[in-house]
Amino acid sequence: MAVKFMTQEYIDAVRAAVEADPGAAAQLKGMSVKIMNVATDCPDQTDRRYIMEIADGKIVPATIESAPAPAPWRSEAPDLSKYTLRMTGTYENLVKLNKGELQFMTAMSSGAMKIDGDYSKLMSQAAQIQGLQAVIQKVEWEA
Repeated sequence: MAVKFMTQEYIDAVRAAVEADPGAAAQLKGMSVKIMNVATDCPDQTDRRYIMEIADGKIVPATIESAPAPAPWRSEAPDLSKYTLRMTGTYENLVKLNKGELQFMTAMSSGAMKIDGDYSKLMSQAAQIQGLQAVIQKVEWEA
């Protein structure tokens, strides 16, 4: 059964998919990153965010937040003492990214996704993040 994109059910399904995939577990081994994901201009006139934290290769449970657009976190500076980085993009671009219609590295270099934070750490883990993205793309969801 498909879950709605960028909802709590979606976040939980992503975590379950990664935990169930032995290849993903092996690829994420040793990875530690904390990313604030911000989706702007969602279909219900909201902005949404959640924290994707991977601690020593394990995904930490996350909670999604929603606020009327434009939400304050759209423009406030991220606390980079708490997060490796913040990724911000429109709901539409995040849909494309998660469908595989927009590649992660292309999204960053084209400006489709705005990155604030430790870009060098992100780049050093690009292969792991792309592997994670491949597992995420297997989750059955709808926009």
